[in-house]
Amino acid sequence: MAIAGVSNLSLVDYDGYLTYTIFFSGCNFRCPFCHNSIIVTNVLKEDEMSFETIIEDLKKRVNKIDAVCFSGGEPSLEPRLKNYIKQVKALGFLIKLDTNGTRPEVVKDLLDNHLLDYVAMDIKSSLDDKYNIAIGKAPDLTPIKETINLLKNSSINYEFRTTLVDELHDEETLVRMIEYLKPFPKLVFQHFEDRGRNIKNGLHPFPYHKVKEIIDRYPNLNIETRGYDSSESR
Repeated sequence: MAIAGVSNLSLVDYDGYLTYTIFFSGCNFRCPFCHNSIIVTNVLKEDEMSFETIIEDLKKRVNKIDAVCFSGGEPSLEPRLKNYIKQVKALGFLIKLDTNGTRPEVVKDLLDNHLLDYVAMDIKSSLDDKYNIAIGKAPDLTPIKETINLLKNSSINYEFRTTLVDELHDEETLVRMIEYLKPFPKLVFQHFEDRGRNIKNGLHPFPYHKVKEIIDRYPNLNIETRGYDSSESR
């Protein structure tokens, strides 16, 4: 694992907060729809930007931004992650972690040490044999389920999020996923975009009207969309 780069100002990585995002290379999934395929498949041996440089950059941004997001790739694979978060937390920033949930021991340690303020956990599909299609490999669902339970039993804010792809998801799959995950503070259905650098080409977004039909079945759950145009026609 190595630092692949940063985004020094994001308005979308942490709702309601000005956010600085750190990206790590490498991932233990190969989701065909992944738009960060360059940093997922090309695991860097050395940091593109040293963490010392990042810390100095963040010191200049105290009182100018609110939060720092650790993303990827899969940041929980980075052995220096806890130390990095400690240093950033000491500067007074809120900490958000993006994770696929495959390393519950890392998430638990960070939670136990009060180092996280928000977690966005990617849920790729229903928690059954559909998962392997969505992540490009045969999964061990046990650690993923463990991370889900850790978040549910924690006191921090979190969200589950799923990037919807027409070739990978259908109504039945998404309903099974919702039924397994509920209750939750927030579930976000994200619009898939073919940016020309996905792991697999030729995929298409899941239509908005189908998303809306599913959400309407659960009026008492907080299910949102991200990146969708609600004016899309059938």
